[in-house]
Formats: sequence, C-alpha cells, structure tokens
Amino acid sequence: MMIGSTHDQAGELALALEWGLIDLDEVVAWADRRILDGADVDQALFEVSLSESPKVALSGLNRLAPACSFWPSVLRVLGRITEIEELSPKQASKLAKHIFHLGMRRDAPEPFSNLMHHWDYIDLAIQGVTGSPENAVGEFVQDVAALLDKHVE
Repeated sequence: MMIGSTHDQAGELALALEWGLIDLDEVVAWADRRILDGADVDQALFEVSLSESPKVALSGLNRLAPACSFWPSVLRVLGRITEIEELSPKQASKLAKHIFHLGMRRDAPEPFSNLMHHWDYIDLAIQGVTGSPENAVGEFVQDVAALLDKHVE
C-alpha cells in the first residue's frame, strides 16, 4: 500500500517505472484505483490509466508529480527493492547510476550524497580496475540499507 498524496505516489511510481522496478500494469492499476476513488482526479491520471507504453505513463506521472516530496519518494523507491542483498554487479551499477544522476540534477541532500560515488566504484570493479565487484556491491548495499534504516519509518 502506498502512502502520501497523489503527487507523492506519482513521483514514487515514476521513479520505480523509470528504474525498471515496476511494470506498466502496476502503474495503470494505481491510476485506475485513484480515478475510481475519486480522490484528486486530474486529467493526467486518465492519461496514465490509458497508457499503452511506459513512456506515455511516465509523461502523465511526471505531470502529476511536480509537487511531490522528491527525496522521500526516492527513499520509498529504494525501500521497494526487497532483495537488495542479491543485486548483481550490473544491477547495482544501474541503480547506483540512477542515484548518481538524480543527485546531479537535484542537489542530493547529505544522506544521498553518500551514495553518489558507488556508480564509478562498482563499474571500475566490474572492469577489474579496482577491488572485486562483489565487495563494491556489498558496500553499496550496506550504504543503501543504512540510509533506509535511518530515514524510513
């Protein structure tokens, strides 16, 4: 069950969809529920509800999300990753890349800035330049888990 306003939920879903953590069906089902509830019905909800591609759904979600509490939404998306300990180096690199780009676009607050260096570190480990990929992923997972433990209710 999602918490927060329609704007916050849309922000969370947009990130999760963009990062490949959820599929289009889950997003459409959310929009359908919001429309049926009659709560905060916005034209963009209808666009999301009728979406036939993730790109169209993202467009509608992003129009709904400008008033969302952005960084708390990022925390909730990270909390969706229930099997974070089992991330492959490639998956961890992709997630770390998303976090890095968000931080560059939106001036990451201190707790998130601690995650910004992991993308390069994981990729360098995958390439055999430094350390082992497993250790790099382990450190990333530990930092994400510590962030969630500290900042998620």
